[in-house]
Amino acid sequence: CAVVLAAMAARSARDARQEAVRESVPEVLRSMGTCLQTGYTLMQTFDQVSREAVGPLKMAFSQAAHLLEAASEALSTLRESTSIPELSFVAVALQVQHEAGGSMRQVLEAARDTVEGELELKRSLRVHTAQAKLSARIVSVMPLVLIALFSVISEGFLEPFFASPVGFALLLVAVGMQVAGIFAV
Repeated sequence: CAVVLAAMAARSARDARQEAVRESVPEVLRSMGTCLQTGYTLMQTFDQVSREAVGPLKMAFSQAAHLLEAASEALSTLRESTSIPELSFVAVALQVQHEAGGSMRQVLEAARDTVEGELELKRSLRVHTAQAKLSARIVSVMPLVLIALFSVISEGFLEPFFASPVGFALLLVAVGMQVAGIFAV
């Protein structure tokens, strides 16, 4: 149980860190779009974003700015430093822009809109599933609470189940169905 709980805690912490990075992506992309639209070079853009960003993205853009002399390496670092597909897409587009020129505004806006839409969808999903999860927990626990309550109120409530093999078999079937119901929920 301790190993499972530790693994669950580690996974939860990792998911929270990744979610925090995802939450900061739209602002980073907005900042990059503004910098590139005003005519900043890629190096100036990465420097500016590394000053404005927080957490792991700050470090990723800071490292990329230091490696920008070898532009392909810098963009590869940015692409590989996160598991977020939109940032990988932006890194490839930046590499093309760095080598061939062109506007990045539309690419950055599309990536930002995609991430913002996905984040909004996740928030909506959490809200909609919260009530169903609570109902599932209540329905799963209610039979156990009722059995305990009836056992306290009526002293011999469970005795018929233990008085005969048929009663015991019915009790096992009921417990099995409850356990199957909990797993199904």
